[in-house]
Amino acid sequence: MSNSDFAHPTSSRVDYLERISRYLVLTAFGVAILSFIIAPLLAIAWQQKPFPGFLIDQTLVVNANSGQGWGPQVTGIHYPERVTRVAGHRVATPFEFDNVLSTLEVGDRIQIFTGTREGMGRLYPGIRVIAFPSTDFVRMFWLPYFIGLAYLAIGIWIYRLRGATRPGRALSFFCVVTAIVNALIFDVNTTHVMSFIWTVAMANVGGALISLAWRFPEEWFPVRFQPAILAFPYLVSIALSIWGLFTIYDQIHPWAYVTMWEACQRYAGLGSVFFVAVMIYRSFTGLNATVRRQARLIVAGSILAF
Repeated sequence: MSNSDFAHPTSSRVDYLERISRYLVLTAFGVAILSFIIAPLLAIAWQQKPFPGFLIDQTLVVNANSGQGWGPQVTGIHYPERVTRVAGHRVATPFEFDNVLSTLEVGDRIQIFTGTREGMGRLYPGIRVIAFPSTDFVRMFWLPYFIGLAYLAIGIWIYRLRGATRPGRALSFFCVVTAIVNALIFDVNTTHVMSFIWTVAMANVGGALISLAWRFPEEWFPVRFQPAILAFPYLVSIALSIWGLFTIYDQIHPWAYVTMWEACQRYAGLGSVFFVAVMIYRSFTGLNATVRRQARLIVAGSILAF
């Protein structure tokens, strides 16, 4: 008999999980690179269109963003009102909303009709169409875009150096989902072409941080014998992503996505707190001086990044 005849089933399961892990990380990199190519094209094209002075989410719910000469304090339209008519035209999707705006000129004054969760209608008769300010475009698109690009570059660098290890892949995956969140935040507020991709990335930030805390700078003892434990944080991320699939574009229940996004953000916040807490613990209790020093550097970097 060959040695393979006596292979332990746990070893086969570990190899299988390792392959899945690598495929998922490489897929995330592919999605990220595609997002970074498409995002500027969508953003630049959107900026050139007439702007009614407020931003909407993918179900026509007005969001709370504001800037130079626009936003709720200027238009009077507040989150979470939902746009139902623009310049006399009924709109049911962001595509219809954009089509109406494309027929307008900067300086036009239009009527906006909105509805509330309680079923009340509101009319705003004198909304002035403007050009989206360049300073806000830099602040809302280019700044997070280049921050995301930095995360993507770091993730690629780490994967090239340590992609064969679980901690290296965990750190790379965190970098890539954070990069996607930053690159697509403007799209979520404007064109909505990749809102679901952003939602999935946001849902995975918390899972990536919790999993990373179990692996870096040294693996948690039980993980060495039961690597499947590392899947638990991602199961929550998968559940949030599936929830997003059913709510993100739900025009029948246009406010349903709000609770889902809040859950994704809370999970990301929980992951951040858990990660920093574990790093602080390991900075004092690490098995050796190198681990303790790495943990302290991570804590200092996390505080600076925050």
